[in-house]
Amino acid sequence: MIVFDDHDVFRLYKPSITVVEQSIEQIISVAMDIMFEILYKKSVPNTEAQLIKPNLIIRSSTKTKQ
Repeated sequence: MIVFDDHDVFRLYKPSITVVEQSIEQIISVAMDIMFEILYKKSVPNTEAQLIKPNLIIRSSTKTKQ
């Protein structure tokens, strides 16, 4: 089992749940950059090229071959 967005409770389940963690700090940073460009430069930036790489945290819910 794999879910998006990490939460403390996912570590407490038995088995602990694998997650795809999305960096809130990076998402906020990109959103603020876009907002400030719209507010201060009075232009709409190209937002199609914004890519924030997620982080896979493998826990017990994902079987791995040993």
